[in-house]
Formats: sequence, structure tokens, C-alpha cells
Amino acid sequence: MRKPESVLKFRRVNDLLSIAPVLILAGFSILVLLVIAFYRNFILSTILAATAFILATISILFTGKPPALVNHILIADRFGMFFILLILLSGLVITILSHSYLRGLEKRKEEYHVILILGSLGGTILALSNHFISFFIGLELLSISIYILISYTRDRQDSIEAAIKYLLLAGVTSAILLMGMALIYAATGEMGFSGIAGYVSEAENLSILFSAGFGLIITGVGFKMALVPFHLWTPDVYEGAPAPTTAFIATISKASVVVIFVRLYLAVNGAEQEVIVYILSGIAFLSMMAGNLLALLQTDLKRLLAYSSIAHLGYILVAVIAGKDSGAEAVTFYLVAYVLTILGAFGIVSVVSDHDREFSAIEDYQSLFWKDPLLATALSVILLSLAGIPLTVGFIGKYYLLFTGIENDLWFLVITLVISSVIGLFYYVRVIAKMFDPVSTDRITPFRKIPVGGGIALFVITALIILYGTYPAWLADFIQTMIFSGF
Repeated sequence: MRKPESVLKFRRVNDLLSIAPVLILAGFSILVLLVIAFYRNFILSTILAATAFILATISILFTGKPPALVNHILIADRFGMFFILLILLSGLVITILSHSYLRGLEKRKEEYHVILILGSLGGTILALSNHFISFFIGLELLSISIYILISYTRDRQDSIEAAIKYLLLAGVTSAILLMGMALIYAATGEMGFSGIAGYVSEAENLSILFSAGFGLIITGVGFKMALVPFHLWTPDVYEGAPAPTTAFIATISKASVVVIFVRLYLAVNGAEQEVIVYILSGIAFLSMMAGNLLALLQTDLKRLLAYSSIAHLGYILVAVIAGKDSGAEAVTFYLVAYVLTILGAFGIVSVVSDHDREFSAIEDYQSLFWKDPLLATALSVILLSLAGIPLTVGFIGKYYLLFTGIENDLWFLVITLVISSVIGLFYYVRVIAKMFDPVSTDRITPFRKIPVGGGIALFVITALIILYGTYPAWLADFIQTMIFSGF
């Protein structure tokens, strides 16, 4: 029996409302491109990009009652919408930071915002993906945008070098991912996560094809998340990319990939598959230890944060391995803490730098407190949060991870997390000590004046780090509602 036309129309409208943030970003990417074609104005393109992120954020309130399955390839549930909210707010902050960073460029400034919107669009598609098709489309849209953003200041040799390295490695990774998807399809006959979940639940033993395919997907995802041993691109790309682009890679890109991997991991019931757990546990151990140990050797703040991010993604993998609702909740909280602090760290590098010169050497921040106490205090709070010191959101995030690991008897990973966190504390404190070093003011690096927009963004980020570290129940309750109501 055919369904009434009115019912079909209602479903189409409901589907469109469910993915309203995705549609708004797609529409504004075209709008900004058309405006640039007729009238070049960097301030106007910045305003339009910020408007895109704001309107997309507001549209989340009108997405209807989740979850909604859109053409079987996207699932608009509360879990995905929460991460879309995180992506959009991060995109808004990066838009503000990139304005002050790029405004000195003589030409091709405006297109930066088009690519930034498209990259964020890829992230939102990943956050809602429920199928290999949307998974790959979102990932490629995100990756291609990153190539361009890394090399945007193409008069700098290190930017071009970083972009070429990422391009070559990401191209190989895409091929590996496609091969993994093909093997899983050959084993299951399914490309949707729900269909794959049905196969896994009915199969007594996973076939060799399926196991090989999932292993290849872990390899591809490991590259995007910069997990050991797929991390070699990270320090060079972080150092060579413009500071706002590095913030994009470290936040929106990684958070999007974590979300899609959590969905796939839970779909295949990964916590019950011993081989998968052993492989991921080994990767988590290597990432936590190698990331922190290599960060000890760095003299450049961006490279230090690059190795630090490898360790933090290793921390997140502990909760991913645990699986279940508790694991998803811990991943969500820690990702919020990580994104917030990393945005602040690279935000500070962005507001004191420009396209001609970046102040990323640790020596550049020597005695900063005696020149700009507010900026030094903000960076200190951010670094302490990354180290997991109490009264910061980073401490609460690590508590979540430890509790989840202990609850699921992941003692080896829990002990590794504690030991590696102690190692990490040393290099974070080293940077803070450098900023409070009481030397003569003539040795202090002369930073440019911090723009108003960037200053406000940094103030809000620092305040939220302390607020959620002091009163975490607000964020925790909101996340718990999102996880248990729609995931």
C-alpha cells in the first residue's frame, strides 16, 4: 500500500530539518564564494563565515525530535548533534582568530573562509554518518580542505612542505580506508553501520575478510587521529601550517574522526572482540608514551602541542576501548575539554602572530608575564588544563577517563595514562616557568597588539576551562542527557 503524498512530504521536510546545520554550511559556502566573485572584502567574508556558523548553531534547536535516519546514510541523533555544536562553535572561534592572522595578506584572503566552512561541513557530515558512503564523503571533504588551509600562506616554504606531506600521506590513507570498506562489504554485504552491526551480532566468529577490513580502517582512522605509529606527519604539519589552520586540524578534524570511529566501534561491538581490543590497546599505549616522551624534546610550542595531541588522543582511546555508554560519555567530556584547551593554546599563538612571522618558539614566550600578565595567565591556565591539574576542565576529563578505564578493568592502560600524564606535566610546567622567568624587559619578544575579537575569544575560553573545572556538573549533566537520550 502506497503511503499518502502528505506523509512523504512531511518526511522529506523533517529530513531536511534534521540536517539543517549541514545544509546551512553548504549554502553559505556557495554564498561566500559568489560574494567573493563579485566583491572582494575580507571583513565581509569574515562576517558571512561567522554568520554561517551562528545560524547553523541556532538551527540545531529546530532539527526536530531525534534520532532521524536520513536516507539511511546519515543519522541525526543527539550524540551527533552535540558534536556538530562543538564543531560549529570551534569554527566560529577559528574564524575570529583567522581574521587578525590573515588580514595583512595582500591577496586571496577571502577564500580562506570558504575552505574553512567546507572543512567544517565535512566534519558535520562525519558526525552524523551512519554509512560508509557518508563516512568517505565527509572525510574527503575535510581532508581536501585541510590540504588547502595548510598551504594557504604559500609564500612560506614550511607551509608548502607541510601541505605536500599531508597530501601524500592522506592520499595513501584514503586508499587504505577504501580497501578496508571494500573488504567489510565483501564480508557482510552491508555498507550501513546498522547492517554491519546486525552481521556482527549474528556471526559466531568474524571472518578473515571482516577482520582485515576493520584493521585497514583502524589504520586510516589512526592516521587522521595522529595515533602512533601513524603520527609522523603531525609535528611537521602543525609547525608549518598557519596557526588558525593548526587549531582547525587539532580540534574539528580530530573530533570529527573520533565521533565516526566511536559509532563504528560500538556498531561492531568492538569491546567484545579481543583482537580489536588488543590492537587498540597497543596503539593507545604507544601514543600515550611516545607522545609525551617526544614532547619533552621540543623547543617549539606548536611542535610540543603536536606531540601532546598524540598523547591526548591516546588518552581518549582508553575510553573508546571501554565502549558502552560510559565510554561514549567519557570520550565526549574529554573531547570537549581537549577542544576547548587546544583552541585556547593555538588561539594565543594566532593572536600574537601574523602570516609573515609566527611566534611559536618557546623562547618567544620568555618573561611574558612581565610584559602581558593577562595573556601569560591565560596560557598558564590552558597548559595546566592540558596537564590535568585540578580546578581545570582537563582534570575532570582525565578523571572521567580513569574512572571508565577502572570500571572496565583496563588496568594496564589506566597505569599508562597516569605515568604518561606525570611525564606530560614536566614539559607543560617548563613552558609556564619560562613565561614567569624574571629577566630584563628588553629580552621580551615584542608581540603585536592583541585584536579585540581574539582577546574576547581567549577570555571566554579561559573562563570556561576554569568554570567547567570547578563546576563540572553542568557540562556532565548536559552530556549525559545527550548520550542516554539519543545514542
